[in-house]
Amino acid sequence: MKLACFNHTRLGVVTTDEKIIDVTDLAEPLPGHNLQQIVEMVLSTWPTLQSKFEDALKNRAGVALDTVALLPPIPEPSKILCYGLNFSEYGLVPPLDKEIFIKPVSSLIGSGGTVVLPEVDASLFYHEAELGIVIGKPAHKLAKGTGMEVIFGYTNFIDVTAQSTLASRVIMPNGRRSLFTGKAWDTFSPMGPYLVTADEVGDPLALQVRFWLNGILRQDFPMHDIVFTIADLVEHVSHITSLKVGDVITTGTNHTGLCALQHDDQVVQEIDKLGKLKVTVSDSLRRTWPREPYQELLENIYKMAKR
Repeated sequence: MKLACFNHTRLGVVTTDEKIIDVTDLAEPLPGHNLQQIVEMVLSTWPTLQSKFEDALKNRAGVALDTVALLPPIPEPSKILCYGLNFSEYGLVPPLDKEIFIKPVSSLIGSGGTVVLPEVDASLFYHEAELGIVIGKPAHKLAKGTGMEVIFGYTNFIDVTAQSTLASRVIMPNGRRSLFTGKAWDTFSPMGPYLVTADEVGDPLALQVRFWLNGILRQDFPMHDIVFTIADLVEHVSHITSLKVGDVITTGTNHTGLCALQHDDQVVQEIDKLGKLKVTVSDSLRRTWPREPYQELLENIYKMAKR
């Protein structure tokens, strides 16, 4: 099933023909509950609510998805945990240590939103197409082989990055490498358009990830190029921080095809079964960069992998 948040306070289910049906009342929110709390309650009590939502899909009328204001399907997760350098780049990069960084909730936007490039000294801004994992059960120090059991579903996620020089992947304050200052800016985490339950997705490693920039296909890679399995990622991070319902974990990307983002760009990301995440880009400084994929980025990743 596909779940979406829309129009500031509403929860919906999405039909196969991309219509959204309001089911906020079926979630039976208590007075004073905000949308994030409603979503967490739905995820936590899904076995008791699923049949009600299925009935709504059959018996209620919906409106076209593109006529509502979509929010991220998890509006305010307690954590957005992002893995980096987690793909083999088609066998060119050996397995690395698992690297994790956190993106703030303020970086999230929904489909139809705008990525705003900050007025900072950056040599370029670029995209990373990723699979987002949404946690459905509290988890702490998961045992080997149990990671898939706490996953509620999956969604599209774009990790927008600011870079200072082609020799470095992220802005470097005072000469230090910093993932935070490269990736934590407001609007730098588009997510959506909806959340798809794990049973509907099936094997996440069988999915294909595609990313278009102004109609040109830039990224197109299979999830099975990933170095560590989805279960490995969830289990590993649960030993570092306790996972809460609604937490988001992103898988990293295959970097082939990365290129610059700039003003007025139209972005579309589609992962099999997860719909199309669409955003635009705004830059008050109207900066421009060459459009060819940045081979220097890939070469830098390969060098880091060999250290």
